[in-house]
Amino acid sequence: MIYCLFDGRINRGILLFILFLMLIYIPLLDVHCSSEYVYYGVVDCRAKEALIALVGLEDDTIVRIYDLGRDKLISEVRLDRLEKRFVVISNGTMFKLVSDHLVSVTLLAGRELPDPKSDKGPVVIGFLTSTSGNYVGKEFIFVASQELTGAPYRILALEDSKITIFREDGGEYMSFSLRANEYRDISLKSWVAYRVKSTGNIIIQSGEIWRQRSFFIPSVDGSFVGRRFYSRSLSSWSPARDCGFKILSLKNAKVTIWDVKFKRVVGRLKVEVGRAITVKPKAEEIFVESNEPIVLSFVHNKTVRTLLEYRASSSYMSVKPGVEALIYIPMKGSRRLTYSPTRIP
Repeated sequence: MIYCLFDGRINRGILLFILFLMLIYIPLLDVHCSSEYVYYGVVDCRAKEALIALVGLEDDTIVRIYDLGRDKLISEVRLDRLEKRFVVISNGTMFKLVSDHLVSVTLLAGRELPDPKSDKGPVVIGFLTSTSGNYVGKEFIFVASQELTGAPYRILALEDSKITIFREDGGEYMSFSLRANEYRDISLKSWVAYRVKSTGNIIIQSGEIWRQRSFFIPSVDGSFVGRRFYSRSLSSWSPARDCGFKILSLKNAKVTIWDVKFKRVVGRLKVEVGRAITVKPKAEEIFVESNEPIVLSFVHNKTVRTLLEYRASSSYMSVKPGVEALIYIPMKGSRRLTYSPTRIP
């Protein structure tokens, strides 16, 4: 169950999509039923079309994509391990993807349809899932997408790890070691499938905070409702932008925020039931620890002095069965809010 906080009032919804002006990235809901893996997604943005990037995690994987609105098969492909395929899907489409083995699925869009033949793509905003389907793991396979410059992919080690990155052709791209709570930012080539293999558990986050795109942060326990979180942050915050990390809880909570790089506390606060607390920790990377379950998100309301730069984005989170969550909904600037019961075919 999700409780939505609007200007201090709590409203109840069951399934919530926070859809702003332009979709950048949506991790897709994965449901495992017997020998089938089922993913659900929706394209709702200003772009006329979006791109589904598929990568096989095992050989001889059959993937079928259905348009739920028209009850029609859109595409059927066969994938081997580390083989990628791109499928174009129309704006407004709610789709179901069914495979007989786990696959890596990324939905990408922007003002124009991303072109896999180009040298750049939209920057993925969010956390990548491992080959086991969790946000923490020892192996990650995905299609990279980024601009021509920059290092948007951050790998953070939860324990001492040796990390090796392989290209889709099997060749080694790079290798390095990280101690627990160390991280490294890397650049990848767009539209190439990569395999990240680690001897210890790691987290991969993509997209810098300065891009001001709203997103939810998963806990190290694998849920978006948890007690321990890692995320990129900023060493300095612009007063012209109404943004920051939002912390919410359904119980009174004591929260401590650490600067991961310098191993020091940068904030201690109390979170009251049903009240959104905004924090702007000055650090490259933060670790947030709470004595009670909380929901942590980065929210951009809008630019303070002008309406010309409202940072549009699409935010995603999931809530496990039997778990309650409280989330914050931005009220400034343009917005679109859709919620409905989770009666999915």
